[in-house]
Amino acid sequence: MQKKFALLYNCVVVLKGHESLVTDGCSTYINKTGSSALATAGSGDVLSGIIASNLASNSNIFEASKLSVFLHGLSGEIAGFELTDYSVIARDIIRCLPKAIKIYQNFKSPIKVD
Repeated sequence: MQKKFALLYNCVVVLKGHESLVTDGCSTYINKTGSSALATAGSGDVLSGIIASNLASNSNIFEASKLSVFLHGLSGEIAGFELTDYSVIARDIIRCLPKAIKIYQNFKSPIKVD
């Protein structure tokens, strides 16, 4: 259904859930980061802000949305680890975003052996 919608309206669809989906109608990304810590008021608003921020530096909407969903989930995991999944509020997801970005950047960087 999300694929049909994305194709019909020529857009990218993000379906936030246990395993958030991102589709442009042709390709679909299933996100594996996140936890029940993200089931809190304002979490979707935080995701929307992360997507908007990533769109400012990446004109490919599908790629920016995939990265945003990944970072949002990872931020939620970090916040849940620090506070427990039951204690996380939207502000905590934002607070943990720099840590998530750093982990992502380190993961993407090749290991250098001197």
